[in-house]
Amino acid sequence: MNKYKVLKNPKTDTYLQFKKFILSDDFPWFYMPQTLAPSPAEREGRIKPFMIKGTERKWNIERKEILLKDKVHAFDHIDHPFFSHTFLQRPILERQYPKAHSPHLEIVKKTIDEILKYNNIHMDCYFRINANLDPPIKGHKKNLPHYDHIWEHTIVILYLTDAGGETVAFDNNLKKEFSFDPPEDSIMLFKGSNQLHCNYLPEEKRRVIVIASFI
Repeated sequence: MNKYKVLKNPKTDTYLQFKKFILSDDFPWFYMPQTLAPSPAEREGRIKPFMIKGTERKWNIERKEILLKDKVHAFDHIDHPFFSHTFLQRPILERQYPKAHSPHLEIVKKTIDEILKYNNIHMDCYFRINANLDPPIKGHKKNLPHYDHIWEHTIVILYLTDAGGETVAFDNNLKKEFSFDPPEDSIMLFKGSNQLHCNYLPEEKRRVIVIASFI
């Protein structure tokens, strides 16, 4: 597979219904003060934040993302607040399997299932499904580069608004590998394993996406 793949959007009734709901005033969003909020184990002091990949590997499942601390701190970015809605929680140390976290999980899963099937993409198991809303901010700024999981996985992103906000991926030395500037209703898929990624923040409109990881 190339570095990333743009999928076709069949715009099924499920997709259109879900998109209308998630962009409405009725959809619940939850404030996140930073890109990488401390995990419960970090808050309780059981593991250290900013785990370096390959060290204390058995604890890394608890990290929301893994950071290369020295390199990321030299990277031009802001750790911005945003709004989130978790449909399916990722595995964590105390619960080594995904967990349903929203009454709206079934409709988002059906939406993604239909898109993957239409594009002949095989999926065995979802690890995480999340919606993110970035408010606009001036300055063409990037958020924090991160990994989603340390294990093999694929990421699919549904871009539900025309706010822009390129998705950018890097190698482990933060050398840019690809970027994708999303139009509304576009869908992009890439291998998340060992792939740092971030996005540019929107400047005029809210940027709403759904991101799912799977194998």
